[in-house]
Amino acid sequence: TPPYFNLSRYHKTIPDHSDIDFSIMDFYFNDTDYADWFVLVKPEHDQDPYFYYDTFAKSVHVKDQLPHINGVQNYYHEFIVWADDSCYNRVTGTVTITSFNGPPTFPDLPKRISISESKIGALYTFSVNDPSNGPDTITCQYERAIPNSESHKFYIEGKTIYLYSNATLDKDLNPEYEIVISCNDGTDTTVTFLKIEITKEITDSEAPPDFVLIETGVIFAATFIAVVINVGAVYIMMMNSLVITP
Repeated sequence: TPPYFNLSRYHKTIPDHSDIDFSIMDFYFNDTDYADWFVLVKPEHDQDPYFYYDTFAKSVHVKDQLPHINGVQNYYHEFIVWADDSCYNRVTGTVTITSFNGPPTFPDLPKRISISESKIGALYTFSVNDPSNGPDTITCQYERAIPNSESHKFYIEGKTIYLYSNATLDKDLNPEYEIVISCNDGTDTTVTFLKIEITKEITDSEAPPDFVLIETGVIFAATFIAVVINVGAVYIMMMNSLVITP
């Protein structure tokens, strides 16, 4: 009885920046004849430029750097392995491997930042990575702000978020914004969000008064003195009761 190719899936998708020797999938054959064994299992094309078959692990692996062309999202590869059993019956197994472009990523972009309402000009600079084997030229643009009515205040130049010169930030009016950013590598676009929390600068007139509380107690006297110092004023309170000092 001829052997047969035993796989539940005949298609596999991997990033085009997968590491060399990365294990893509198991790839094996079965034989219903109890006494038969496989005398040879090998890929149809030994010189496949991108993949190889590990006969010991019975799996397909990345052989070399996968192709990447700017503007091409997917590459389709056909990988064929054939096997001969001890009765010289041959079976062929074919799988399709799709390698796809890795879109831009934001490796260290926080979910939220805090900015003083007195800030002007450049607000925040972010970084973008191209995981695919380009490197591709990545361009980023400002999409909008949330709330949408405040979108006119911001813009992006390069990888920096700016506040327009005629715009201001006011915590009392809008304590928080969400900036929508998109970056394109020539093939795919990634959209991300950055929340900006506006902080208020406190002036001396708005600052709460400073207090210093001094307590003293005398175990043998029925007197307790509490002194409260409030910048420029001293208040002394006397209580005629027994106080035990800790």
